[in-house]
Amino acid sequence: MAPDSGNGNKGWNEWSRHVLSELKRLNEELKNLRDDAPELERRLLETVSSIRIDISELKTNARIWGAVSGVIAGAMATGAIQFVLASLKK
Repeated sequence: MAPDSGNGNKGWNEWSRHVLSELKRLNEELKNLRDDAPELERRLLETVSSIRIDISELKTNARIWGAVSGVIAGAMATGAIQFVLASLKK
């Protein structure tokens, strides 16, 4: 909110200095963000790449465990069938 301008231009002069000061501060912060952007982008891309590798490893592990579980289930089913057939022959 603007200071009281009861003293002619004195209030506006104060307010204009404040506004200019804030504009300079915001401009400096924007410049800093622009300077930091390439580094932040590089770090973000590294993180995404790492996550992609982790997901690929997890998918591979899931396939391996799925195959092992399938082999075990198949072996157990085969054993159970052979046991039942052997019991029927007796």
